Amino acid sequence: MFTLENYNMFLAVMAVTALIVFIALYFVKAGYGYLYNPKFGFPVPNKVAWVLMESPVFVAMAAMWWFSSAKFEVVPLILFLTFELHYFQRSFIFPLLMRGDSKMPLGIVLMGMTFNTFNAYVIGEWVSTATKAWVPSVFVTAVVMLIGYWTVIPTTVVSDSNLTPEHTLADVLDLVKAKGHSTVAITEDGSSTGKLLGIVTGRDYRVSRMDVTLPVITRFSGKDWVFVSIVHGIVVDFSVPFLVPLFCSL
Repeated sequence: MFTLENYNMFLAVMAVTALIVFIALYFVKAGYGYLYNPKFGFPVPNKVAWVLMESPVFVAMAAMWWFSSAKFEVVPLILFLTFELHYFQRSFIFPLLMRGDSKMPLGIVLMGMTFNTFNAYVIGEWVSTATKAWVPSVFVTAVVMLIGYWTVIPTTVVSDSNLTPEHTLADVLDLVKAKGHSTVAITEDGSSTGKLLGIVTGRDYRVSRMDVTLPVITRFSGKDWVFVSIVHGIVVDFSVPFLVPLFCSL
């Protein structure tokens, strides 16, 4: 049975676990991507691995919505459908668009599945039970989000920062430096009026992963800043689930 005390305890356990993992990844290289290491388990095709890791969020959120007493209220329903629309694309459509035949260790896949399931619980429990009430500002936010999703994003773009899917990360960084924009449009032919296939934002290319951030900080800033960076990462990662609902309720 849900209680706020149990929920807060679960968040505390997640925070401590994140701290342990964060520190561990400073000494152990994550065995996927360019750091692929077979010692983490049987190799799984990347597309299959992606579906296995992301789909638990879609399924878990659907289950939490179904068992929620507020599932047919207008605002929770809109937010739920918006969330599920995003994760349906992320879990089942995006893998079909992935290129290459790279592999991911089974151990990494299982860890990803576990984290995403817990993540779905944290978000779903807060949305369906912990907040209890839904203020008009949240409803407005959901409506604006849906309107923007279907009307604002065009099929063609006019931009001075465009690349094709064949370009590399180095090309992205060179273009960002030359144009001064943090976002680059990926179009079918690389032109300003080409069919929009996706976008690359600052979050995609900046150094932010735990397995690469700490070594970079250590090399260029010194070991004295390692602890500060760890605390900063924890504060950022675990303040978002609290700050977003707070701002939405204002």
